Amino acid sequence: MKIMTRVLGVFAVMVMAGLVCAASESSLLVKTIGFDRKVTYEVMTGAEYKEFIKRLKLEERYFSKAVTQASKEWRMDKQNKGVSFPAAHLSARMVSGNPQRFSSQEKAKEQADKYDEAAMKREDRESERNSRSRRAQAQRVKEESAGRASKLVESIIEEMMSKTSDGDADKSDKGDKAVKAGVAVGGTKMGVGDAKVGAAPARN
Repeated sequence: MKIMTRVLGVFAVMVMAGLVCAASESSLLVKTIGFDRKVTYEVMTGAEYKEFIKRLKLEERYFSKAVTQASKEWRMDKQNKGVSFPAAHLSARMVSGNPQRFSSQEKAKEQADKYDEAAMKREDRESERNSRSRRAQAQRVKEESAGRASKLVESIIEEMMSKTSDGDADKSDKGDKAVKAGVAVGGTKMGVGDAKVGAAPARN
């Protein structure tokens, strides 16, 4: 009887652990607005979502400078001759609303596919209705320009973030070297610039 009770107890613990793991591994469906202001849906874990939010904050920091640089490169590219840089149609990437939570990645992807399919059908209907409209044709040209410009901005932001990351690593290396070159005082090492002139003595 005791053995059976123990077995049931162990089984209950395993079931609870499985439920906790299942809850922690739930997937999020995130609605994002891209640099070209187009809506997309991405499936992420909770941890990936947190990293994604950090990434968006960094992108926002560099966005203005990236647009300025992209505008200059756009004007220098012969492919864009006669086409204005679509700055007004660009924005920093962002998350729209709260993520939807699903019990599995498959279910989250299924919902994302449904959203994508609905968006494609809506675009097809609008395209058929305005296929001969000059206004619609002009809008398509703007969207194509915004798409190319958004990729340019994204690549510039990537480059800026990469340089910043390398710079931080370089500063860290220099800091380590300074500490190693420090003079040992009372059993501790003081890096260059750590000692303060006229510092008050520590109180016991």
